[in-house]
Order: sequence, then structure tokens, then C-alpha cells
Amino acid sequence: MVDGSGMELGVTEAEDGLVPMWDGGEDGGEVPVAEFDVGCPVTAVCWSADGASVYAAALDNEIHIYDLRKSTQLSTLSRHTETPTSLALSPTGALLLSPSPSSQTPIHDVRPVSPSPTRVHRVLTGAPAGFEHTLLRSAWSKSPGDEGKRVAVGGADRMVCVWDVESGRVVYKLPGQKGR
Repeated sequence: MVDGSGMELGVTEAEDGLVPMWDGGEDGGEVPVAEFDVGCPVTAVCWSADGASVYAAALDNEIHIYDLRKSTQLSTLSRHTETPTSLALSPTGALLLSPSPSSQTPIHDVRPVSPSPTRVHRVLTGAPAGFEHTLLRSAWSKSPGDEGKRVAVGGADRMVCVWDVESGRVVYKLPGQKGR
């Protein structure tokens, strides 16, 4: 992500509960330029569409939202019953996909003003999490004319499940993956 000053930033997550921002340019060093302490292990991170915020999923089953300009936590998204394993922002920047081991994949409305008081746009179900009960990674469709109309989540059962976002209907279950 490139911030307002032209600095190339990277963000990482780890089990130490920290979310450091790194200068990814040629002048980048070994010390983070900013850092947020979530307080428990972090499982996934994702930039906001404007690059001013970072979403951090953590072992406390919440998604923490940090404002880079103010160096503060803005809020949390607290609708998970289990830890989110992945975060993916929609092509429009309005929705955040966050699968978890519960075989449920909430889609959060992350716009400044949301019509939903819980900020949950939809909860997708129907993806088998496998015997390990793990949904691992998620992604939004990016094909021209189809941006954000479908989402995919891969699981430990070696399947990729694809949903239509608006109907919440499973469109495909793609087998044949060699690993998780």
C-alpha cells in the first residue's frame, strides 16, 4: 500500500499479538514505522480500500480496525463465534469477507455508514470445513463485469466453495485440490 506521503507500506501479523507496518521501499529498515498491539495472536490482516486503516483478525474472535493516521483502534467487528482465518476486502472496498473454522463466512459492511447495526451484510454457509474444521483463505471475484459478485473460500477438505454474494447461494464446489 502507498500512503499519502508516497511511502510504500506493508503490514504483517503474528502470534505475538502485534500488527507492525513496514516501510517496503528501498529505504525500508528493520524497525516498523508503526505498530498496533492487539493483545492476542493475530491470524490475518487486510488494508482498507483507502489505505488509511488496517483490519486485523485475532484469536479473540474479533476483527480490530486501526486508523493509521491517528494511531488508534477505531472499532471492532464482533460477530464471529470462532477465530477468522482470512480477510479479503471486496473490489469496491465496502465489504470484508472473513471465514472461520465454524463453516460460516460473514461478510461485514465496512462502509463509514452501514444500514445494518451489526455491520453484517450476509453470512455465507454451506462450505464444508473438512474434518479439521478449517476454512483457510478467501477471495473476491475480479473478472470484468463480475467484480465482487462472487466469493470463494478454500478449506482443509481440499475444496473451494464459490458463492453468489447477494443471494448467499453456493454456485460451485470445486474439488481436486492437492492440499489444504
